[in-house]
Amino acid sequence: MGWALNFWNSTIGKKAVMAVTGLVGLGFVLVHMLGNLQVYLGAEKLNGYAQALHANAAILWGARTVLLLAILGHVLAAVELQGVKNAARPVRYQKPAVIQATPASRTMIVSGLLLLAFIFYHLSHLTWGGTHPQFVPMDAYGNVVRGFSSPDTAVNSTGKSQSSRPSIDSIMNSRIASRPSTRPHAGSM
Repeated sequence: MGWALNFWNSTIGKKAVMAVTGLVGLGFVLVHMLGNLQVYLGAEKLNGYAQALHANAAILWGARTVLLLAILGHVLAAVELQGVKNAARPVRYQKPAVIQATPASRTMIVSGLLLLAFIFYHLSHLTWGGTHPQFVPMDAYGNVVRGFSSPDTAVNSTGKSQSSRPSIDSIMNSRIASRPSTRPHAGSM
């Protein structure tokens, strides 16, 4: 156990933890994306996928636990590395000059905080239903369609009431009704 603590206490150890936990996060995002792309296969496929995940609690909670531990490890390592960086040079340079760092690397802490805020909003919107005014548990397809049918819900900007908007059923029915028919008429045969 002593080697693990020594590894963690080194900046290389913290950077390694950030790299591994970042790869865990990237892996999750790719698998999550592949699962959610089923929205283009229709309601039955996406809802079946969601129900299959919820039916297998060991896999679902195992993945959630690994992901939560990865996020906590990543954030803790980032905070500690930022502290080490600040302690190494408590007085700023008089002429700050960027020699090698990219804008992305210099603002990584900000992008990380924005990503964390998005994750909480995403979970609240499509998993818990806290910020989704028409949330229906276990209706993944309907929640996605209803959630992204409203611009202010999709971008979370105004928070206006959804009651004055047409329902998703009326939108879909009007789109279906406005499509030209591809079947030949009885008189044209």
